[in-house]
Amino acid sequence: AGGGGGEGMCFLMIRRPPRSTLFPYTTLFRSSPCRPLKTPSSIILALAATLCLLSAQDRAADLEARLKESAESSPSAGRMMLELIDLYEKEEHLFGLIRTAGKFSRAQSDHPKRPDIMLKLIEGYAITGRHDDVLTTGRQFIEKFPKHGLAVTVRNHLATSLERTSRHLPAAKERDANWRQGGKVQDGVRALQLYQRTANAE
Repeated sequence: AGGGGGEGMCFLMIRRPPRSTLFPYTTLFRSSPCRPLKTPSSIILALAATLCLLSAQDRAADLEARLKESAESSPSAGRMMLELIDLYEKEEHLFGLIRTAGKFSRAQSDHPKRPDIMLKLIEGYAITGRHDDVLTTGRQFIEKFPKHGLAVTVRNHLATSLERTSRHLPAAKERDANWRQGGKVQDGVRALQLYQRTANAE
Protein backbone atom coordinates (compact mmCIF):
# COMPACT_ATOMS: atom_id res chain seq x y z
CA ALA A 1 0.00 0.00 0.00
CA GLY A 2 1.26 3.50 -0.77
CA GLY A 3 0.25 7.09 -0.33
CA GLY A 4 0.55 10.02 -2.61
CA GLY A 5 3.23 12.60 -1.90
CA GLY A 6 5.15 13.26 1.29
CA GLU A 7 5.87 10.47 3.71
CA GLY A 8 4.76 6.93 2.85
CA MET A 9 2.20 5.22 5.08
CA CYS A 10 2.26 1.58 6.13
CA PHE A 11 -0.89 -0.50 6.59
CA LEU A 12 -1.08 -3.81 8.50
CA MET A 13 -3.40 -6.35 6.96
CA ILE A 14 -4.66 -9.17 9.23
CA ARG A 15 -6.06 -12.14 7.38
CA ARG A 16 -9.07 -13.89 8.80
CA PRO A 17 -8.05 -17.39 9.97
CA PRO A 18 -9.84 -20.40 8.53
CA ARG A 19 -13.11 -21.40 10.19
CA SER A 20 -11.68 -24.72 11.21
CA THR A 21 -9.25 -23.06 13.57
CA LEU A 22 -10.33 -23.75 17.14
CA PHE A 23 -8.61 -20.71 18.63
CA PRO A 24 -8.39 -18.23 15.74
CA TYR A 25 -6.65 -15.47 17.63
CA THR A 26 -3.71 -17.55 18.68
CA THR A 27 -2.22 -16.85 15.29
CA LEU A 28 -2.25 -13.14 16.10
CA PHE A 29 -1.16 -13.06 19.75
CA ARG A 30 1.65 -15.18 21.11
CA SER A 31 2.51 -15.10 24.79
CA SER A 32 6.11 -15.11 25.85
CA PRO A 33 7.37 -18.17 27.75
CA CYS A 34 6.61 -18.09 31.50
CA ARG A 35 9.60 -17.25 33.63
CA PRO A 36 9.78 -18.15 37.32
CA LEU A 37 9.53 -15.18 39.64
CA LYS A 38 12.69 -14.52 41.58
CA THR A 39 12.02 -13.89 45.28
CA PRO A 40 14.78 -11.98 47.10
CA SER A 41 16.65 -14.15 49.59
CA SER A 42 15.98 -11.61 52.36
CA ILE A 43 12.22 -12.14 51.95
CA ILE A 44 12.64 -15.91 52.03
CA LEU A 45 14.71 -15.68 55.21
CA ALA A 46 12.17 -13.36 56.82
CA LEU A 47 9.32 -15.73 55.98
CA ALA A 48 11.27 -18.68 57.33
CA ALA A 49 12.02 -16.81 60.55
CA THR A 50 8.34 -15.89 60.94
CA LEU A 51 7.27 -19.50 60.45
CA CYS A 52 9.85 -20.68 62.99
CA LEU A 53 8.65 -18.07 65.48
CA LEU A 54 5.02 -19.09 65.05
CA SER A 55 6.00 -22.73 65.40
CA ALA A 56 7.94 -22.00 68.61
CA GLN A 57 5.03 -19.98 70.02
CA ASP A 58 2.58 -22.78 69.23
CA ARG A 59 4.86 -25.34 70.84
CA ALA A 60 5.31 -23.17 73.94
CA ALA A 61 1.56 -22.65 74.27
CA ASP A 62 0.99 -26.39 73.96
CA LEU A 63 3.60 -27.17 76.61
CA GLU A 64 2.22 -24.51 78.98
CA ALA A 65 -1.28 -26.01 78.65
CA ARG A 66 -0.04 -29.54 79.28
CA LEU A 67 2.07 -28.39 82.22
CA LYS A 68 -1.01 -27.03 83.99
CA GLU A 69 -2.46 -30.55 83.94
CA SER A 70 0.67 -32.15 85.44
CA ALA A 71 2.20 -32.24 88.88
CA GLU A 72 5.21 -29.89 88.70
CA SER A 73 7.40 -32.35 90.60
CA SER A 74 6.74 -35.22 88.16
CA PRO A 75 9.39 -36.37 85.66
CA SER A 76 7.13 -35.51 82.70
CA ALA A 77 6.64 -31.96 84.02
CA GLY A 78 10.41 -31.66 84.42
CA ARG A 79 10.93 -32.59 80.78
CA MET A 80 8.27 -30.11 79.63
CA MET A 81 9.75 -27.30 81.71
CA LEU A 82 13.23 -27.97 80.34
CA GLU A 83 11.88 -27.80 76.79
CA LEU A 84 10.01 -24.58 77.60
CA ILE A 85 13.12 -23.01 79.10
CA ASP A 86 15.08 -23.92 75.96
CA LEU A 87 12.36 -22.42 73.73
CA TYR A 88 12.11 -19.22 75.77
CA GLU A 89 15.89 -18.84 75.79
CA LYS A 90 16.13 -19.24 72.01
CA GLU A 91 13.27 -16.79 71.43
CA GLU A 92 14.68 -14.35 74.04
CA HIS A 93 11.41 -14.51 75.98
CA LEU A 94 13.00 -13.43 79.26
CA PHE A 95 9.92 -13.35 81.49
CA GLY A 96 8.76 -16.75 80.24
CA LEU A 97 12.22 -18.11 81.02
CA ILE A 98 12.21 -16.60 84.54
CA ARG A 99 8.72 -17.94 85.28
CA THR A 100 9.48 -21.47 84.10
CA ALA A 101 12.99 -21.65 85.56
CA GLY A 102 11.56 -20.55 88.91
CA LYS A 103 8.98 -23.34 88.80
CA PHE A 104 11.64 -25.87 87.85
CA SER A 105 14.10 -24.88 90.60
CA ARG A 106 11.36 -25.10 93.24
CA ALA A 107 9.63 -28.29 92.09
CA GLN A 108 12.54 -30.33 90.67
CA SER A 109 14.80 -30.13 93.72
CA ASP A 110 16.68 -33.37 92.98
CA HIS A 111 16.94 -33.02 89.20
CA PRO A 112 20.53 -33.13 87.87
CA LYS A 113 19.84 -30.04 85.73
CA ARG A 114 18.77 -27.95 88.70
CA PRO A 115 22.11 -26.10 89.12
CA ASP A 116 22.11 -25.07 85.43
CA ILE A 117 18.50 -23.89 85.60
CA MET A 118 19.10 -21.97 88.83
CA LEU A 119 21.96 -20.13 87.14
CA LYS A 120 19.69 -19.24 84.21
CA LEU A 121 17.15 -17.95 86.74
CA ILE A 122 19.80 -15.87 88.53
CA GLU A 123 20.95 -14.42 85.20
CA GLY A 124 17.36 -13.55 84.31
CA TYR A 125 16.93 -11.75 87.64
CA ALA A 126 20.22 -9.90 87.11
CA ILE A 127 19.22 -8.72 83.62
CA THR A 128 15.90 -7.38 84.92
CA GLY A 129 17.53 -5.68 87.91
CA ARG A 130 15.82 -7.87 90.52
CA HIS A 131 18.80 -7.81 92.88
CA ASP A 132 16.99 -9.15 95.94
CA ASP A 133 15.90 -12.18 93.92
CA VAL A 134 19.49 -12.64 92.70
CA LEU A 135 20.64 -12.68 96.33
CA THR A 136 17.93 -15.06 97.53
CA THR A 137 18.39 -17.58 94.71
CA GLY A 138 22.17 -17.21 94.66
CA ARG A 139 22.43 -17.96 98.39
CA GLN A 140 20.19 -20.99 97.96
CA PHE A 141 22.52 -22.20 95.21
CA ILE A 142 25.67 -21.75 97.34
CA GLU A 143 24.02 -23.48 100.30
CA LYS A 144 22.91 -26.42 98.14
CA PHE A 145 25.90 -26.66 95.78
CA PRO A 146 28.90 -25.00 97.50
CA LYS A 147 31.53 -26.94 95.51
CA HIS A 148 29.73 -26.96 92.17
CA GLY A 149 31.59 -25.75 89.08
CA LEU A 150 29.02 -22.97 88.63
CA ALA A 151 29.44 -21.64 92.17
CA VAL A 152 32.09 -19.11 91.10
CA THR A 153 29.74 -17.64 88.47
CA VAL A 154 26.89 -17.51 90.99
CA ARG A 155 29.09 -15.70 93.54
CA ASN A 156 30.00 -13.16 90.86
CA HIS A 157 26.30 -12.41 90.42
CA LEU A 158 25.89 -12.20 94.20
CA ALA A 159 28.80 -9.79 94.53
CA THR A 160 27.60 -7.62 91.65
CA SER A 161 24.08 -7.33 93.08
CA LEU A 162 25.51 -6.55 96.53
CA GLU A 163 27.73 -3.81 95.08
CA ARG A 164 24.85 -2.31 93.11
CA THR A 165 22.80 -2.11 96.28
CA SER A 166 25.71 -0.54 98.22
CA ARG A 167 26.38 -3.54 100.45
CA HIS A 168 30.14 -3.46 100.05
CA LEU A 169 31.29 -5.67 102.93
CA PRO A 170 29.13 -8.67 101.93
CA ALA A 171 30.23 -8.09 98.31
CA ALA A 172 33.87 -8.18 99.43
CA LYS A 173 33.29 -11.50 101.18
CA GLU A 174 31.78 -13.03 98.02
CA ARG A 175 34.72 -11.81 95.89
CA ASP A 176 37.14 -13.09 98.51
CA ALA A 177 35.43 -16.51 98.59
CA ASN A 178 35.64 -16.71 94.81
CA TRP A 179 39.33 -15.90 94.80
CA ARG A 180 40.03 -18.53 97.45
CA GLN A 181 37.99 -21.11 95.54
CA GLY A 182 40.16 -20.73 92.45
CA GLY A 183 38.62 -17.64 90.89
CA LYS A 184 40.42 -14.95 88.94
CA VAL A 185 43.04 -12.61 90.38
CA GLN A 186 40.61 -9.76 89.73
CA ASP A 187 38.29 -11.28 92.35
CA GLY A 188 40.98 -10.95 95.01
CA VAL A 189 41.87 -7.43 93.91
CA ARG A 190 38.23 -6.35 93.93
CA ALA A 191 37.70 -7.95 97.36
CA LEU A 192 40.62 -5.92 98.75
CA GLN A 193 39.25 -2.70 97.23
CA LEU A 194 35.82 -3.34 98.77
CA TYR A 195 37.34 -4.15 102.18
CA GLN A 196 39.28 -0.87 102.06
CA ARG A 197 36.18 1.08 101.03
CA THR A 198 34.27 -0.40 103.96
CA ALA A 199 37.09 0.43 106.37
CA ASN A 200 37.29 4.03 105.13
CA ALA A 201 33.56 4.47 105.53
CA GLU A 202 33.61 3.52 109.20
